[in-house]
Amino acid sequence: ASDALVLGRHNYNWTFLSSAQFNSDITTDTWYHAFLQVSGCDIKISVQAIDSPDQTRFSYSDCTLSAGQIGLRTFNTQAIWRYIAMSPK
Repeated sequence: ASDALVLGRHNYNWTFLSSAQFNSDITTDTWYHAFLQVSGCDIKISVQAIDSPDQTRFSYSDCTLSAGQIGLRTFNTQAIWRYIAMSPK
């Protein structure tokens, strides 16, 4: 989907899980904060431009993701990632 935040699972193939349209336009030369919170089966995701109060978020539940790694990717666009960290709450 265009200008969408997409959640998927990759286990030797890509599986779409859920998505949400961004609440505002995605603009070039803008940094965004992305947050992922996982607790048991529950996943919460949010993205927000650092200079905007608009936030795109959604929740998803999937108990098949008991272990693994995080990953970021783009489709049909260019992006730069920085300051990626994962820590317990």
